[in-house]
Amino acid sequence: PGTSPVEVTVKGPSSPARAGERMEVSFQVDLLPGWHIYAPASKGGIPFSVTPDPANPFPAEGGLNGPPPLRHVDEGFGFEVETYENQVVLKQGFRIPAGTMPGTYTLKGTTQGQACDPSMCVDIAQTPWEAQVMVEAGEARQTASAPPEGARGTDAKQALAAGPFHFFLVAMAWGFATLLTPCVYPMVPVTIAY
Repeated sequence: PGTSPVEVTVKGPSSPARAGERMEVSFQVDLLPGWHIYAPASKGGIPFSVTPDPANPFPAEGGLNGPPPLRHVDEGFGFEVETYENQVVLKQGFRIPAGTMPGTYTLKGTTQGQACDPSMCVDIAQTPWEAQVMVEAGEARQTASAPPEGARGTDAKQALAAGPFHFFLVAMAWGFATLLTPCVYPMVPVTIAY
């Protein structure tokens, strides 16, 4: 990293993909010593996220995934957060639609999140990215069509994928959990008494 405590390097797949296959774009995050980012599923801070451009030729598939994050109780939040330090490679999957012609395609989007050290935080605010993807002729390979084992997205994305009722239950559970936070809990009797 230069003057910024965080640097994000984006890379498309190293080998050509085929129509009907799933491929991944890699986001390598390098941090200065003592700095961390919040993992995509972290409940505190501003989690690192990737927002693909809606005009991309290939739709995003699944959530941002990577290695298991560090888990610790953040003194500022008072609850467990998930973070990455030093360097991490996170991956976002994309599905190449059947019938896509061979050629080179460009995927675009933005990354955002928050990088922190023990004394301060800086926003990674809507940083644009681009990645090149080569598509070759041929039938889709079975091994390149499935998401990686253990891939994990956010609770909301996983719940939505499980169906609207499951999403509703997860949303209700998190809504109830907010009632127990230090700034809301003391207001519950006041609200009920009103």
